[in-house]
Amino acid sequence: MPSLTVKSLQNAVQYERRKHRDATTLSTTQISADESCQELSSTSTKSQKPETGITSKDIKRGRPKGTSSEDKRQVSIVESAAKNEVTLRAAESRRKEGALTKQAFQKILTDVKQEKNLPEDFDIKINTVKRRILRKRQIVEPYHQKGGTDTPLASIEPSIVKMVICVSKLRDPLTSAQIIDLVNSCIEGTEHQTELMKHKKLRNIEQPDDKLGKVGYKYVQGFMKRWKHIISSKKGQRFELDRSQWTKYSNFKKMYDCIEDAMLQSGLAEKLPQPIWMDMDGLEVASKEESYGQKCTIKITHPEMCIVGDEVGGNTSQKGDGHVGGKRFVGPKNCVSQLKSSKKDKKFTVVGFTALTGEPVMCVIIIEGKTRQIEVELGIDYSAPWTGSAEDDDFIEQNTGHGKRFPGGPTCQFRGKEVPCFVRFNESGGMSGEILLEIFKTMDHYKIFTDARAEGKTPFVLVDGHESRFYLPFVEYINQVETKWCVSIGVPYGTSFWQVGDSKEQNGCFKIGTYRAKDTILREREQNMIQDMGIQPSDIVPIVNMAWQQSFMRVKQNKKAIAERGWFPYNRNLLNNEEIRATMTMSEADEEKNCTQTMLTTSPTRQTTGATIITPTSSSELQQQEDISRSNMNNTGTLNFGSGMAFHVLKRIVKEVDLATVREKIENEKKDGVRKKQLLQDVKRVTAGKLVQCGTFVIGQSVADEIKKQQFIKQKEEEEKKKRQQKRLEQKQMKHEMELEKKRKREEEHAERMRKRREEDEIRTNKQKARDTERQNKAFAII
Repeated sequence: MPSLTVKSLQNAVQYERRKHRDATTLSTTQISADESCQELSSTSTKSQKPETGITSKDIKRGRPKGTSSEDKRQVSIVESAAKNEVTLRAAESRRKEGALTKQAFQKILTDVKQEKNLPEDFDIKINTVKRRILRKRQIVEPYHQKGGTDTPLASIEPSIVKMVICVSKLRDPLTSAQIIDLVNSCIEGTEHQTELMKHKKLRNIEQPDDKLGKVGYKYVQGFMKRWKHIISSKKGQRFELDRSQWTKYSNFKKMYDCIEDAMLQSGLAEKLPQPIWMDMDGLEVASKEESYGQKCTIKITHPEMCIVGDEVGGNTSQKGDGHVGGKRFVGPKNCVSQLKSSKKDKKFTVVGFTALTGEPVMCVIIIEGKTRQIEVELGIDYSAPWTGSAEDDDFIEQNTGHGKRFPGGPTCQFRGKEVPCFVRFNESGGMSGEILLEIFKTMDHYKIFTDARAEGKTPFVLVDGHESRFYLPFVEYINQVETKWCVSIGVPYGTSFWQVGDSKEQNGCFKIGTYRAKDTILREREQNMIQDMGIQPSDIVPIVNMAWQQSFMRVKQNKKAIAERGWFPYNRNLLNNEEIRATMTMSEADEEKNCTQTMLTTSPTRQTTGATIITPTSSSELQQQEDISRSNMNNTGTLNFGSGMAFHVLKRIVKEVDLATVREKIENEKKDGVRKKQLLQDVKRVTAGKLVQCGTFVIGQSVADEIKKQQFIKQKEEEEKKKRQQKRLEQKQMKHEMELEKKRKREEEHAERMRKRREEDEIRTNKQKARDTERQNKAFAII
């Protein structure tokens, strides 16, 4: 090994990190000076992501965050190991000779400097060494070099760190207060709690008896400081439940496998005899250090026939617009700079179809509206001058086109064809099955892939699982022989990972471009004293034109986004993502380790806690795992996991293991083709999630048949439902008629009774009148 000083090692690490931005982090608390020097020198020769296809403008300058602190820590480790070595040799010399002389100590110090390649200014006082020997502290950790006492819980801290990392990867991270509860529950009733109480009493720490055997916030502060090279405290980010269920390593691996088969069947790729390393430009390289992503098992021979696309939402209102690149405005002190903005609301959606070569294929604009409006479809650029007179027959044609009054949407040049912008209107302002069908018919109308189809090749399209993709006329159209398309979806709820349209190069830059375009239009109107200051629907197309040039039109950036997601070259790069790899099961890790075509790491370290697995996803994390495993773990078995936060953490880990076991069983069942077909037939409604659960990502003829079958069943059920409704209506009507008939009869009977009653009353009245008349006549006769 060449002669290296601590300063030269530090400079080498800093230089390498400036060059590659992420050098491998070496985090070891108990490491010898020889190991430190070796690892630091090897770090300076390692390379990370290749710079192929990326110019110096794409690389951020300056030192990465945390570099200085890490370099200081590395130097501290080297010096600490050297001081420990001097102390151990001095203790051995004192044991043999009975005393430690200055001459003997100076010789030991000189020998260690030469052996460890340390600088001349490195020094340790003889009195310090004597005090260490007297106190029997020959080995001192780096974080105790400046004084302080050891924590009595040092032996269990590696286990605590393991649990903290484990539950964090399971998306159930702990707070500082929960770490306190975790430590207290782990040591409750154990010898570690007794040692903690002795430690506090020895230092006259006055606490109530119920708190004497527990740790507090000051312990957590020291704990975080001691392990800051492995764990850190930061704000959390909300993660959707559905997304957490779908963003699994197995789903992404299955997606890559299924799409690989689809590309091979479409004639757009060829299987490689042996997996090879490729760089970001798709060129074969000799080593992993020069490559990008995983080894490629196929070579895409026709990337121009593979298309990716996604919707990007927009609005004419500036209410929700964010800041553009941290732009700042100068104004009076203690005052907020206020900007003029338009609140006129009009939704629109832009779909940018991009080939894997990075070239834009077609621009689609969907505008909110019930009817077609020509002025909105063409757009109006108020800054462009008029051409000709309004009385001319070709006045509209003279003023239509790029840079004119009616600019129209972005036009793409692809495979020697000019593909104009596709504009449609609907009430929601978003994608629908009818519009999606029109889009594919339009691309076929311009005969973009007609020659390729004649050669037996099928164009490939990768989209998300929006419900419009399962519109039956569309599914039937893409599966016809003369208009065959191989349409595939990705992992549901994981579009932020695999979808090119969700990348910062496309989605992010497009949104920023729309913000800038709206600001520009509003500023120009204010300068030109136009009465209506708001953003109009006719401004949507000019806004899209300006934003399109800053996003989807940039071929180089599109290539970068495509390569980062593992589509071209087909390097399955997402399987290296830390968040995705954290969901690997034991069998998946073993399979990856043993499979040469997906070789990622050499001798990967798997950390298990209660049979769950945490696989390091980078050399930095691997070194951190090794750092913990080197620590003293002899007392781990004496921890208490029967109650409290420790029990909760262990239960959460075991639950994840059970779920992983169930997922493995399901995956094994899905490998059976009959099982896949049965699953597809059992679903009541075809969706992206149901399709993926059935083990396929391609919207093929079987999907079309199943949708037809479901629609036929649904139509039959609706007909039967209508018949039942009609029958119920008839029964209800018949019942109503019967009730009316009964009511009529009751009314007639009532009328008859009333008539008879009136007749009886009349007879009684007549009889009473006759009796009264007879009595009156008798009375008159007597008189």
